[in-house]
Amino acid sequence: MSDSGNTLVGMTNTQEPQNTNTSGVAGTVQTVAGAATGLKLYDTASHTVSSFVPLKPGQVGIYVCGATVQSSPHIGHIRAAVAFDVVRRWFQRLGYKVTFVRNVTDIDDKILDKAAAAGQQWWERAYIYEREFTEAYDALGVEPPTYEPRATGHMIDMIDLIRKIIDNGHGYVVTDENGNPTGNVYFDVASWPHYGELTHQKQTAVSDDASKITDAMGPSVDNAGDDKYNPIDPADMSPDKHDPRDFALWKAPKDSDPLDARWNTPFGTGRPGWHIECSAMSHRYLKDMFDIHGGGLDLRFPHHENEMAQTRAAGYDSAARWMHSAWVTAKGEKMSKSLGNTIYLSDSEEELRTKVMSMYTDPNHIRIEDPGQVEGNTVFTYLDALVQPDSFEKYLPEYKNLDELKSHYRRGGLGDVKVKKFLLKVLNEFLVPIRERRAYYEEHPEVVVDVLRKGTEKANAEAEQTLDKMKKAMQIDYFNQWAEDYNLDKVDM
Repeated sequence: MSDSGNTLVGMTNTQEPQNTNTSGVAGTVQTVAGAATGLKLYDTASHTVSSFVPLKPGQVGIYVCGATVQSSPHIGHIRAAVAFDVVRRWFQRLGYKVTFVRNVTDIDDKILDKAAAAGQQWWERAYIYEREFTEAYDALGVEPPTYEPRATGHMIDMIDLIRKIIDNGHGYVVTDENGNPTGNVYFDVASWPHYGELTHQKQTAVSDDASKITDAMGPSVDNAGDDKYNPIDPADMSPDKHDPRDFALWKAPKDSDPLDARWNTPFGTGRPGWHIECSAMSHRYLKDMFDIHGGGLDLRFPHHENEMAQTRAAGYDSAARWMHSAWVTAKGEKMSKSLGNTIYLSDSEEELRTKVMSMYTDPNHIRIEDPGQVEGNTVFTYLDALVQPDSFEKYLPEYKNLDELKSHYRRGGLGDVKVKKFLLKVLNEFLVPIRERRAYYEEHPEVVVDVLRKGTEKANAEAEQTLDKMKKAMQIDYFNQWAEDYNLDKVDM
């Protein structure tokens, strides 16, 4: 436990690391293949391709930003998962022992608001959609992470990290007229001269040439905090901030927030800001083995820029390399829930048909005989991700595989409608079991409640163990110490 644990007595919402899937040979470091010496990777921070050198020989630590479980996953989410699953598998193929961490954001404004609108408990909604994400990963064969921590299980870690940031002079607590903490804590951007290094922004918010090169990979989000891809956290609009660039580390609850969505801290009652959970959990699970931080392209700014700043400001090492996957686009836009252009795993067959048949393909592929491009073609992007070895045998037997289909499309003579109908069949095969599972949970809420109850009981037991360790470390476990000294039964406090 940290040396600041004495401020957290009574807070039992913590989660000890539990290894669910350790890649590589347990207890040993595999022999790394000679090919690994030639491995080169792109780094978002440096805008360069460079040789990969692990922080620990034979081992690789990877942290990837996971889902905010507010609603059903869409294909854009799954693309990022598949992209970093490929990276992970390649490291394993080269002989590295990989520790792969992917978080779950199970509390934020959207989860709270959507749960309230649907008449759900916020934790109930988070669990239902977390299960949908898991089922989608499983359906595509994405390997389970070594650790999959939830934000709500790491409140102590987050509060401890915020304390370090404040103690180091890079954060501040907002107080009321009586000097009492309000629950709002902000990162002091002006105090951190390195802010902007990830996305190559200057403190003046003027981008350099390197940033423009990166932005060519996708729509720019580096020079504007309030955009359609990364809307500003309402807490960041507070007039109490010292600087407009400052961002929330911890924030006071809204009046509409449920009482069980608030945590008592030395800074006042509230809940985490958007960025702090990833800093806390990456450090907890990877510490000195933080080789790669991954995520979608849209997370470069502000999320990852802020994350890098607060992690280093707390005195911890940030990722040695940052990597970002590109987007699935629809009609020239990033696939996004907020833009309403997503394909949801819960879509009905009719909803799916409407979306697939309206997909953009190659704008120059006007007539069937016209040659077409598959690169950047949304339909083929989906096929790349979802086609199975037997898909053509079942739905399009005149082609042996996807390469043959692409070749025909490129030379002309293959219409978009035919390809879209094939994609529709592939998608429905993928989605049917997920739809059925979701319908089952909706019809049997008692199953959800039972799973949550068992999970809560397990979490409480682990939290009690952690609290006991804290009390002993702080030498405040008076009653149980006396019990040990005098051979008495321990006291349940």
